[in-house]
Amino acid sequence: MRRVVRVLCRRPLAVTVRRMTDAMAALWLSNLKPQNLRGIRDEDSTKGDYVVELVKNEMQLLKDEGWELGSKAYTSAISIVGRYGKSDVAQGLFDEMVESGVRPTRLVYNSLLFSYVNSRSDKEGERFLSIFEKMEAECDEPADSATVAAVLHGLAKRGKHRDAVKAAEVFRAQGIPLTQHAYNILISSCLDVQSARGIYRQMLADGYQPDEVTFGSILKACSQTGDVESAKEVMADLKQHFHPTVREWTGYLTVFKVAGDMAGAQGAWDEMLEANVQPNSVSYGTMIRVHCDALKETAKREHAEAAGKLFERAVQENAVTSSQLVTVMMEIFAEVKDADGARKLLGFARAKNLGLTGYCKKYFTEATGERLR
Repeated sequence: MRRVVRVLCRRPLAVTVRRMTDAMAALWLSNLKPQNLRGIRDEDSTKGDYVVELVKNEMQLLKDEGWELGSKAYTSAISIVGRYGKSDVAQGLFDEMVESGVRPTRLVYNSLLFSYVNSRSDKEGERFLSIFEKMEAECDEPADSATVAAVLHGLAKRGKHRDAVKAAEVFRAQGIPLTQHAYNILISSCLDVQSARGIYRQMLADGYQPDEVTFGSILKACSQTGDVESAKEVMADLKQHFHPTVREWTGYLTVFKVAGDMAGAQGAWDEMLEANVQPNSVSYGTMIRVHCDALKETAKREHAEAAGKLFERAVQENAVTSSQLVTVMMEIFAEVKDADGARKLLGFARAKNLGLTGYCKKYFTEATGERLR
């Protein structure tokens, strides 16, 4: 598309087209989103850096070609890098925009705010509230649902549930209604199922119907305390409205794991398979952890054997995609002093280029007596 616009800009329509270039540049940049980039996997840890460089290069190229970049183009660029928590890059783009004389819109401020919320740096992440205060003082446009979602998500992500609830009340008092997404964020931040249900009732009173995310968020609240009975009720309600995905089933399994309910976890696992839901890396890891905890509590090797079979199945289904599964299996080998199993697992992890955590190395040493560098 950039080529088309370049051709148009050489013609008498140049003045009109250049007024359109901000929106066109925004559209062009939006196509640089990771899901549209071929050959880059979602789990690629370097993808964020790759995208940042790509956005920077494209922005510079557009400017070199004479494009008049405005708030729409900068919003797209900041949104893309902000997805990966590159708040320093997002802030740099924002400052560049202001210096060029472009007045920030609410969309730009929201995109910048999300970049701080998503930041992997605790120091940068804590700045999101100060950024929010600054934008409220500078922006002429009122806060909107995206602003609310960013603030609530930032507070919930940092375990500040009470502050998130208070912030939601302030927004409501200002006449800004909470969206279903905002309610789901609040529910997911709850530390107990009673609080989650209270927010859930408020959501229903506002006319929203629960979705899979809502039920998953309540299950997460159940897992905070291992509230099995409440989790069963939530799962029953979920089945009446939707077909639970592996994400919801994994949340359900987690409740039994936290409660130390081996039989309940096995029942939930069997039920998930009967529903023809394909386990993923996280669900396999959760169930193997259940067997690991049961092994430590009972010292029965049958749990180690069951965990080993689950791991083999995960390997066959290409579900071992992170070091989590390797670490918990290594812990099991350490518990039963299975040196051969630990060595084979180490070979598998290295062949798959899976990073070894410090705990994994520690468990390997406990299983084999050998130290890893």
